Amino acid sequence: MQRFVWNETDFIECLSVFPTVEECGVAHHFDLNRNGLRLLLSVYQLDAEVWISLYREGSNQPLFRVVLEDSPGGRLVRNRNGQDYIEFAPAKVFGGRYDGETVIPMGIRLSVDPDFNIQLF
Repeated sequence: MQRFVWNETDFIECLSVFPTVEECGVAHHFDLNRNGLRLLLSVYQLDAEVWISLYREGSNQPLFRVVLEDSPGGRLVRNRNGQDYIEFAPAKVFGGRYDGETVIPMGIRLSVDPDFNIQLF
């Protein structure tokens, strides 16, 4: 069974919010609100799943949702412009276990500062 490799402290630093943690650490939910939008990032580390959902204020239906199943991990990246973002690896990109440091060749980038930004790369 594959587990999601990540550094919770890096995610807290990048997102500037503490997660709500489900019992026994099964899931971590990062909930952010900005400019009439709500971003909910859920990391299910034991199931190796990541859910990224973007909502309009006052709506229960997401504008955008992506679920990465069997994701080997995510990592904090600091680009040359000083912007931090999190890269998530999709399933089956790596032949073996992900180490949390290796460059991710394709996946999803998430940044929240100054505004929410979700990119496929």
